[in-house]
Amino acid sequence: MSGPFGSSQWMYKSGSYEIANSLRFNASDTPVLARTYGTATNRKIWTLSVWVKRSNISGGTYPRIMSTATGNDNINFMNTDTLRLESDFGQLITAQVFRDVSAWYHIVVAYDSTQGTAANRVKFFINGTQVTEFGTTNYPDQDDEIDFNSDVIHQIGQYADGGSENMEGYMAEMHWIDGTAKVPTDFAESGDYGEWNPIKYDGSYGDEGWYLDFKSSGVGTAGTTTIGADRSGNTNHWTSSNIATTDQMIDTPTNNFCTAHAIDVQTADKLKEGALQVEPGNGRTRGTMAVTSGKWYFEVLLKDQSNSTVDVGISGVVHEVGTDDGNEFVRIQHPSNGEDKVRLNIAGSTTDEIGAVANGDIIGCFFDMAAEEVSFLVNNSAIAASCTGVDFSGLTNKDMMVPIVITGGGRRIVCNFGQDSSFSGNKTAGNNADGKGIGDFFYAPPSGFLALCASNLPESSVIPQEHFNTLLYTGSGSAAGHRGLGFRPNWIWGKKRGTAAQNHWWITDVTNINKQLISDNDGSEGSEANGTAFDPDGFDTAGNDLFYNNGSPYVVWCWKGNGTNTSPSNTNGSINTQATNANIPAGFSITAWAGTGATGTVGHGLGQAPQLIIVKNRDDDENWCVLVNGVGGLDATDFLRLDTDIAVVDDADRWNDTAPSATVFTVDTDNQTNGDGDNMVAWCFHSVEGYSKVGSYKGNNNANGAFINTGFRPAFVLTKQSSATGDWTIHDSARDIDNPLFNELNPNTNGAEGTSDADMDFTANGFKIRRASGQFNANDATVIYLAFAETPFKYANGR
Repeated sequence: MSGPFGSSQWMYKSGSYEIANSLRFNASDTPVLARTYGTATNRKIWTLSVWVKRSNISGGTYPRIMSTATGNDNINFMNTDTLRLESDFGQLITAQVFRDVSAWYHIVVAYDSTQGTAANRVKFFINGTQVTEFGTTNYPDQDDEIDFNSDVIHQIGQYADGGSENMEGYMAEMHWIDGTAKVPTDFAESGDYGEWNPIKYDGSYGDEGWYLDFKSSGVGTAGTTTIGADRSGNTNHWTSSNIATTDQMIDTPTNNFCTAHAIDVQTADKLKEGALQVEPGNGRTRGTMAVTSGKWYFEVLLKDQSNSTVDVGISGVVHEVGTDDGNEFVRIQHPSNGEDKVRLNIAGSTTDEIGAVANGDIIGCFFDMAAEEVSFLVNNSAIAASCTGVDFSGLTNKDMMVPIVITGGGRRIVCNFGQDSSFSGNKTAGNNADGKGIGDFFYAPPSGFLALCASNLPESSVIPQEHFNTLLYTGSGSAAGHRGLGFRPNWIWGKKRGTAAQNHWWITDVTNINKQLISDNDGSEGSEANGTAFDPDGFDTAGNDLFYNNGSPYVVWCWKGNGTNTSPSNTNGSINTQATNANIPAGFSITAWAGTGATGTVGHGLGQAPQLIIVKNRDDDENWCVLVNGVGGLDATDFLRLDTDIAVVDDADRWNDTAPSATVFTVDTDNQTNGDGDNMVAWCFHSVEGYSKVGSYKGNNNANGAFINTGFRPAFVLTKQSSATGDWTIHDSARDIDNPLFNELNPNTNGAEGTSDADMDFTANGFKIRRASGQFNANDATVIYLAFAETPFKYANGR
């Protein structure tokens, strides 16, 4: 980035193109860019390419990307958060919803009414992928001319025929191509983590095409120095109205910044100014960026104060945002007693008054994950000694911390996570970058503390697709090879989809690749897998109907262990293993041993204590036994069963009440975990930043369910209500390529795929529960989950 805010040296790994600026649209200001075409041009063929970051979901409005003053030509989000092209021919509306507010979408709309096939006349592309499912499907007649590119007023960010329904969010890198239907690869490309990255567009714009990069900050009349300057060479500039110079932002598709989170919030319609201003009565709002390591700084302006509370601090992400369990916050608390005094609240314990704040003050918060300390400033000075280096080690579930703000009925605040030191024009910009030269703060961040933005997030130690992937195939009625995985698997888990029942099958080459286990029953190994083979890019399924039912769709989830067919013995425990295959960077191992029937320890090979272990007796008809270690209130005194829906059971004879260590886990006398003379196998997992997460959340029996911040865009989520009975569930991004996710499978049953309800959304930084469900969203239920990434949040696009 360039300009007064410093210069960023960070780029996407796959390329060097960087977008410096975006334009913020605050709907209540009725902001708009407008231009009247001097000459009508090609109304049959055109392309729009734009990057959009939504900061609030619709809530009954129809926020416009672009529209014309006549003819009802609109490209906009609907009040259902779908995307629409509307004109005289009718409406084309996606089935896919766009309610991920944590990251940027790339949207391409290509219009070519000269095409002979109706479905080819309008194409929507999201992050490089063509939309193929629509809720409303109308296409223009062949050679139909609509009002885009006609000699009428065109507007960006507003409904031109009514001056309303304004965009709430950000737009960047906006191209309009006159006379050509382009494809997404003209504007972007795939990156090393599977993300979709912008590239420089080098093509023609046609006579009336234009390109808005928002690098100029002037406002008002169209020209080369204003925010609507056209950089295509056509001088097709746009006039701005109700847009301030401070709406030029450095939050862009190549450096996504933290904002308040419109789906991890009590009252989403209280977020304004690009989800940086939190309105009175909002309740609690967390940020979009949760961190597990590093040193971070953000600022909050007390804008409008009256007799109600405001709190600023940090919170663990595992807690329900709307419920105070007394042990989730460290925060500065401005009470509702009509005074300007502040208190410090640590894990539910509040100090005496330690200082004062007033309208116009700026609270600075900086926290150090390694030291487990947080400090608070008011106008760049410590409020009191007790606000410096506050210990938050006593918080529960503190492995991922996130900014949190709380506003009462008379409070209004504006946040700055490093993208706007003017606080939406309420202050004269401070123009202070962090130590990496990134960001725009009012006060200089303390030494070593950074802005909460993608460029400062750590790299994931693994590229997700190289360690976990999902393959879909249709059974042919015979043994077949399935390729395109990208690595040699050591464990595959498959299930026939569709309306017919069939077992879940698990195959690993750490034990006997020619035999399978079935997760939905307690049976011993079967021999139906005879003929299975793994290779560097996939696997061959065996000649059995379990794996190839003719014409039936299948899903197979695949994990890489050490990536070879060699699994040496592990001698760390009192029981030497027969084979241990560990993928240490990815936090996953499979280990096999001969049971002893006595208490003992087994080496897992990870070098870090696993948080979730699944054990099966291969020789006997015994239940699958699951250990969840230190997550969701569970520990080594408890177990779950993968093949049943039971709630957690407290019993010492599975794990001997002994937590796993960095080298071994403990098994006791029960046949399920250590049958005497029986062949046993265990799958072990621990969280890896940007790749996997073992965690928990609280259900609320509401379609507006919990948001779970994983720190990555999920590819796979396994859930289980632990505090009461309820099925295990699996959702993934291969069977549901966009939001919402409908397709549910249950590892503990052989049942058909559930498809009737919208269960959840995957987002760039986690997943959001969207259904009241006794399986994964019962009221006040503790739900544990195991998730694997599609893309680390550092690089992820909006979903």
